[in-house]
Amino acid sequence: LTLAPDALTGYTDFRIGSLAGATLNRLLFPALCIVGAIVFTLLCARQLELMQLGQHDAQCAGLDVNRWMLGFLALASLLAGSVISFTGMIGFVGLIVPHMVRRLSPGPLMKQLVSCLLLGPAFLLLADLLARTVAAPYEIPAGILLTLAGGPYFLCLLLKGKGHGHD
Repeated sequence: LTLAPDALTGYTDFRIGSLAGATLNRLLFPALCIVGAIVFTLLCARQLELMQLGQHDAQCAGLDVNRWMLGFLALASLLAGSVISFTGMIGFVGLIVPHMVRRLSPGPLMKQLVSCLLLGPAFLLLADLLARTVAAPYEIPAGILLTLAGGPYFLCLLLKGKGHGHD
């Protein structure tokens, strides 16, 4: 910081997570990766459903579990890296939305995937809108707002899970 004070400009926004620096120029490459990953995921919904059965059952159904697990891990890494490259370290969206979808919309995996694809970005945009307007003219980074929502949400899930396990 002493030698190059501008070197870390934007670093705090990246660490906290914000859509403030997202521009169309920065969005093109990550968007292509995300769209490709979404198409691949939807095409592989059957394999994902088999993976939900558990490793043994999926293998008995003829799925090469190790290969698909590695493929889905690479896919998740591509998606996470693509989103993080232009939003920063915004947390909890990828954790809150699938849990909410699973609770509110049980059913086939394809339905849940599409629900997550629609609700995830909508949830992030709503958080960003609230972050920009709730303390106007100041802007709260969306990552902070999502952390304030996500922390208690997962604490409740954890406490429910502990209480449920003893019943």
